[in-house]
Amino acid sequence: MIILSGAAPPQCCRTSPTILRAPHGLGAHLLVALLVCHAGAALYHQFVRSDELLRRMRYGG
Repeated sequence: MIILSGAAPPQCCRTSPTILRAPHGLGAHLLVALLVCHAGAALYHQFVRSDELLRRMRYGG
């Protein structure tokens, strides 16, 4: 494996791509889940509790 400089990476940096991708994929899934929950909570406040949360969150609201 050659990186931009043309030199091979040191032995300590040669890891399996699976080791590096697993935490990254988990973090991506957790981030998407957090965004979905956040949007769902905002919609819950707007339509179920009817406390006009979205109006108060709007710029200048």
